[in-house]
Amino acid sequence: MECLAGLSAAADGHPLIAHVMANGCTDGTEDAVRAWAAGRGDLRLFSLRPGDKAGAWNEYVHTIRADADVHFFVDGHIRPGPRSMAHLAEALAANGTANAAGALPESGRHREAWRGQMLRNRTLAGGLYALSRRFIERIRRLDLRLPVGFLGDDTLVSYLAREDFGEPPPADQSARVIVEERAEFAFHPLSPFRPGDWRTHLRRRFRQALKAYQYTLLMPRLAERGLGSMPASVDDLYLAADPLPRLRWRARDALFYALAQRHIRLRVARLKAASTR
Repeated sequence: MECLAGLSAAADGHPLIAHVMANGCTDGTEDAVRAWAAGRGDLRLFSLRPGDKAGAWNEYVHTIRADADVHFFVDGHIRPGPRSMAHLAEALAANGTANAAGALPESGRHREAWRGQMLRNRTLAGGLYALSRRFIERIRRLDLRLPVGFLGDDTLVSYLAREDFGEPPPADQSARVIVEERAEFAFHPLSPFRPGDWRTHLRRRFRQALKAYQYTLLMPRLAERGLGSMPASVDDLYLAADPLPRLRWRARDALFYALAQRHIRLRVARLKAASTR
């Protein structure tokens, strides 16, 4: 509940309505949120199945259709820094061409490298970012949805915000995505002394490898055929990828890339078998 507890300080007293997208939670999170929300009018819980972050993003943008000048996207596992959301809103208000503003990680073993990459490439981190009303409204008009099952939702949203649906670029194209250095978020780093953290670490490594394959399959498709070619699901990407692209493997990632390849091939085999029944 650290995330919810930190929202008020992050908004710095500005009115805020939180939509909690409980996507596939099985750990008591929903009960804890209900208890937290009791008697409050500024928090709404939505139970989603299955547990998919891109699907939850689509549900919020297109089905819930919240009305706001700024829409904040916050991962439930982070703690937003004081005034972080206020800083993001101020950054968007100060730049009329900006579609998105992102916060930087305050913690983590690779914090400096991560922050540097975000600042250089103008990319958002899924922990905490904000999208403008204008940008959200254009996404809704185009009925543009993230592919269900796509793991790099923050990377894809960064791309959409930078490209701005083919609009003429501003003089400073980087202004479409602002990385706000005053806004930060923190999370609990993993520890080698906690057995459960090892499972989390290995799962993250696998998901990072799978994310790399998904991104490599999707981005050339969008560049060549436009946003109209956005697939509804990663299954569409997998079925169209024959053979899988070759990615540059580092020795430390080889096992996880191999597992990601196996996962995709097994998924394709199951999809093809189901289609012939």
